[in-house]
Amino acid sequence: MIAPDAMPTASAPVLEMRAVTVASCREPAGAPLEDVNWTVRRSDYWAIGGLHRSGKSDLLAVAAGLLRPARGESRLFGCDLFTCHEAEQLAVRRRVGFVFDGGQLLHDLTLEENVALPLRYHLAPGESEPTGRLAALV
Repeated sequence: MIAPDAMPTASAPVLEMRAVTVASCREPAGAPLEDVNWTVRRSDYWAIGGLHRSGKSDLLAVAAGLLRPARGESRLFGCDLFTCHEAEQLAVRRRVGFVFDGGQLLHDLTLEENVALPLRYHLAPGESEPTGRLAALV
């Protein structure tokens, strides 16, 4: 099992994709990206670009473990999120941030609640409210 707070070394991959086919969320029969091989290491900086509906969001959803690749293997912090145990999935997913373009907010939450959502999501198990420095931010 991967320790939730284990930091990868500079040479250890944070993200690995091998021979991945990315299916389209909007058109499930389509596969905008095939045979993706991508490695991201700690402190790497990547920019993903492409035309409208070319598969950028689908690629990032697979990379973040939100979507299963149609084919191939995708690993975050050494874990295949679709084959590892639930506790390991949760530990890995808590280490990943995902920001949608356009600054989209959840409409049923206030601005303050939208900003505080990631802080509340990362509460320690059993905590119902943030404490200490975290409470000051919320």
